[in-house]
Amino acid sequence: MKKLNNLTTYIFGLILISNSLFCSVPENFPFVKNIDGNLTPNKFYSILLDEDIWVNLNKDKSNIRLFDDEKNEVPFVLKQKKTFKKIKKSIPIDSKLVHMSHPKDNSIDIIFKLKKVKDIDSIEIKTKVQNFEKNISIYGSNSKENWALLKEDTIFDYSSIINHHKLKVKLPKSSYNYYKIKINNVIENSESPIISLSVENGISDKNIINYRKTIYKKTFKVDHVIFYFSQSKLIPTSAVETEPKTPSWSAHIEENSHKTEVLIDSIGAPLQSITIDTKRKVFERPMTVQVLKNNSKTWRTIRNLKMKTNKNNRFLISLNGASGKQFRLIINNEDNPPISITSLQLNRRRYHFVFSPNQETPLSIYYGGQTDHFPTYDIQKYSQTQEFISELRKMNVLKISHQKNNAFYDPDISNTKNSDEKDYSFLFKLALFLLVLVLIGVITLVSKKVGKITDDEE
Repeated sequence: MKKLNNLTTYIFGLILISNSLFCSVPENFPFVKNIDGNLTPNKFYSILLDEDIWVNLNKDKSNIRLFDDEKNEVPFVLKQKKTFKKIKKSIPIDSKLVHMSHPKDNSIDIIFKLKKVKDIDSIEIKTKVQNFEKNISIYGSNSKENWALLKEDTIFDYSSIINHHKLKVKLPKSSYNYYKIKINNVIENSESPIISLSVENGISDKNIINYRKTIYKKTFKVDHVIFYFSQSKLIPTSAVETEPKTPSWSAHIEENSHKTEVLIDSIGAPLQSITIDTKRKVFERPMTVQVLKNNSKTWRTIRNLKMKTNKNNRFLISLNGASGKQFRLIINNEDNPPISITSLQLNRRRYHFVFSPNQETPLSIYYGGQTDHFPTYDIQKYSQTQEFISELRKMNVLKISHQKNNAFYDPDISNTKNSDEKDYSFLFKLALFLLVLVLIGVITLVSKKVGKITDDEE
């Protein structure tokens, strides 16, 4: 039995070791920013990433974490700021006819029970009857005794005159078990489309034909009543929310090659576009857009296009989230006068750093250096829901302090490899973790055999 206890202790030790392989600590990150303001537990907050953070983030944005004063890691999600449009959809709900009466005042009362109580905001009357106008009243109740008037309205169909009808009635949101619909003037006298003929003879030897329309009773018939509740959904639009930044830039003209080279210092953040204003209109000059990544010495071409300014002498270069420490624009002037740029603007994509603290404690963002993988938190799955999108639109945006060097930073712990190089250390750790699992399985089998032998000896 003592051997079994030792084996159990060994298993737990291996589990703890394997878990430590994937945990981050503040010592991994060279820079830190404190979050300002008092935080309420279980409430969502947002921070907009600034230039200091973007400059030090790697390509995968994996070298950023949130810790409290006790070095506990706090889950977060990075969410691009988008614009949304709100779509409202009417959803029908099942109902059951429980009562119908025909009072002497030429009306009908119809009572329905909802199979599931929802916030009803409209009803629709289905009928095959045409050419009518009826007053309608809708009531709500939870007991079929005390009825609350919700709406008085008119439904109509003017098909004989114009293709226009109204069979749906909007209601103030209500959640009753029972709904009563009262329709007035159910039976009405109408002129028949059938024309009867009467003939009188002997007047000036001529036949005089009298046309007489007959009168008949027309009864309004309800085929079906549909109850609706509304459900709103936020749909992201194609537009990405950006913020303009004026960078440091310079233009150089190469006289021999008839080219203008524009060098732009970027801020590291993903860029949606570059806006260029020129002194004169430009007609389709060839342009090459290049980017220089962090810790790289090689320019990489990301776009080849034609530069053509609009009537305001403005040209927009779409970048679709490209990022780097510098951008270079190479414009071929050919035999034209060199292009003259009056202003240049970067349109940076806005990103939210969203989190929800578990307790009232100061929090700090640690970033920089090089980590192996982006963490996996439950909040990342929640961020795909409609509930989160609604929260994101109204959550508080907090401020953060100036950048400080992390006093706990340990270069020996942090893996500061070149960001352009592939890092296979995570695969090594994963293989080591799988090996630990295999060892646990082997040890478990051995422990069972040891336990069986012990039982046999006893």
